[in-house]
Amino acid sequence: MITVTLKKADPELADKARNKNSVLAPFEYDRFQSMHADNQAAFVTARSMLRTMLGKLLGVEAALVPLHQEGAGRVTLNQSPETPHNIFFSVSHTGIGSNAHVAVAVSDQPIGIDLDDVTRRIDWQRIVDRHFHPANRAYLATLSGNKATQGFFRYWTLIEAMVKLEDGKLLPYLHGCEIKLNKLGGELVGPGPEGAANIGLRANYFASEGLMFGLAVKGGFENMDIVTELPYE
Repeated sequence: MITVTLKKADPELADKARNKNSVLAPFEYDRFQSMHADNQAAFVTARSMLRTMLGKLLGVEAALVPLHQEGAGRVTLNQSPETPHNIFFSVSHTGIGSNAHVAVAVSDQPIGIDLDDVTRRIDWQRIVDRHFHPANRAYLATLSGNKATQGFFRYWTLIEAMVKLEDGKLLPYLHGCEIKLNKLGGELVGPGPEGAANIGLRANYFASEGLMFGLAVKGGFENMDIVTELPYE
C-alpha cells in the first residue's frame, strides 16, 4: 500500500495556525512560528496532510497522531503496542507562499519522496557536469530543450527521494547512482551508496503546474494510489 497526496499549499491553514486553531502539536507550532511567513503555508499544509493520512491508518484524530521530532532531525511516528510498526512516510514541498505545493507519501514499505519546480531558474547543466554519474550525464547529453530540463529534474527528484528513503547524503547518490530513465520513472542500475539494490523508482510530471515528483520505495509498487488536485502526464 502506497498513497501519495499532492496539493497546493493552503494559506488559510497558516492563518488558522497563527490563531492556534490547527492540528499542529506544540513542537510543530514552535517551528511554525520560527519560520519565514513565505514558508508557513507549505509547512502547515504538509503537516495537516500527513496527520490526516496517518490518522486514518491509526484510527485517531489528526491532532492525536503521535509524531515526534528531535531538533531539526527527521520527523518520526512514536511506536507503541497500539501503533502498527509498518507505517512509513515522507514529505516534500516546493515553492513559497500561495504558489507552494506539497507532496506526502505514506506506505507500509520504507519510502522517500521529492517534489520540485521544473520552471525554477537553475544552472542544472553545471550540476550535471560536476556531480552526475557518467551514464546519467551521457543520457542527458542526448536530449535538448524542455526534454533535457525535464530529464534533469526526473533524475534529481528520483535521487533526492532515494536520499530521503535511506537518510543519506546527496553527493554520494549523485555520483554513485546510475539510473535508466523510463516512462514510469526509472530503474536503478546496481546497488545505491548504502548497498540497497531492491529500490523501486517512480516519477510523474505535472505539466500544468511545472512540477516533477520522484518516489523511491524499498521493494516494489504493487499497489499505489495517487491522490491529487493536479492533472499529470
